[in-house]
Amino acid sequence: MMSAIHHGGARNLPRHSHEAAFISLVMRGNYREQFVQGRTIEYKPFTVGYHPPGMTHKDEVGVNGVDFFNIEINHSFLNRNAEYVPVNSIVPGEFGTELALLATRLYTAFLSGDATPLTTESLVLEMLAEAAQIKHIHDTPHSAWLDRTMELLHARYHESLTVHEVAKEADVHPVHLSRVFRARHKQTLGEYVNKLRVRQAIISLQDGEDLAEIAINTGFFDQSHFSRVFKHTTGSTPAKFREMMIGKRNGNERYFDFSMGRSSRAQSKNDASYMLTA
Repeated sequence: MMSAIHHGGARNLPRHSHEAAFISLVMRGNYREQFVQGRTIEYKPFTVGYHPPGMTHKDEVGVNGVDFFNIEINHSFLNRNAEYVPVNSIVPGEFGTELALLATRLYTAFLSGDATPLTTESLVLEMLAEAAQIKHIHDTPHSAWLDRTMELLHARYHESLTVHEVAKEADVHPVHLSRVFRARHKQTLGEYVNKLRVRQAIISLQDGEDLAEIAINTGFFDQSHFSRVFKHTTGSTPAKFREMMIGKRNGNERYFDFSMGRSSRAQSKNDASYMLTA
């Protein structure tokens, strides 16, 4: 089942569990999850998390509320695709990860009415495989310089960085930095930075900022460069994405009903969903 969920303000949700596995993408706002095992995860806009079936947790929604895009996955789907299913633990993904980008592309298809069963199943299978890969990466020891690199990229993505500059700040050789980063994250430093820029652009689009200003403020060369990278990343142009977001807020979402085999207009947020059973 795919659904858009809205919390208008701060609230605490008591401890609970979900029978089905689900992937949750934060579209706006922020919230915190606390698990019975003692782990706490903070979510920001366009970060994502895979939750296995039966995971018990409690939620704390931030003061400005939060909007989610949820993808619920039933047991039969997981069983049929067990080879791609991550281990039985929560797997968070920052926006720069492929997991978050795949979820964003499915969200874009959901908003535009293009989330057919084939598209949805394909993207969800990719997301499960990526979640398993992220879990493997998190469990693999790595050097402190790589943590310094990530902190730098997240703090200065809007600047015109060079590999030598990043390597100097991280105290590592530029060639070693480039090779290890690509091997670990399956993308170059430049590709990762562009995805961080797109994440901030998505937030700015929801705030109604001018496209040209967004392009400059997020570090793109110009609006044309911004539009090309944004469409490559999300599957939609910035202008179209903002239009779809406005449509969602006005209750003009679309959903796919497997039982009827057709796409329909959602009458409310609660209607904007379908069960992933394919």
